[in-house]
Amino acid sequence: MGKIVAIGGDGTINEVANGKFLGVGFMAAPEADMADGLLDIMVLKDSGSLKMLDELTNLKTGHYAGEDKILYSKAKKVLITLWREESRSR
Repeated sequence: MGKIVAIGGDGTINEVANGKFLGVGFMAAPEADMADGLLDIMVLKDSGSLKMLDELTNLKTGHYAGEDKILYSKAKKVLITLWREESRSR
C-alpha cells in the first residue's frame, strides 16, 4: 500500500488534474503526465489579495516551485472531503 498524505486547511484553488493546464493558459500542474498513472494535486492556499496576484502569475507560467502557499503532489488515488463551516467549530 502507498503512503497516505493529508493536505488540510482552506484552499482558494484546489485542483486534481491529469493534464498540465487549468482553463485557458494556467499551467497548474506543470509535471502532469497523462501516461504515468498518477493524478497531480495542486492547492493554492489563501494568502491575501496582494500575495495572491503574485501566486496567480506563477501559477499561469507553472513556475511556482518553492512557493509556500502553493502545494503540489502526485497520487494514484485522491479522496476529497469538504467540511461545512459549522463542523469546523466542534
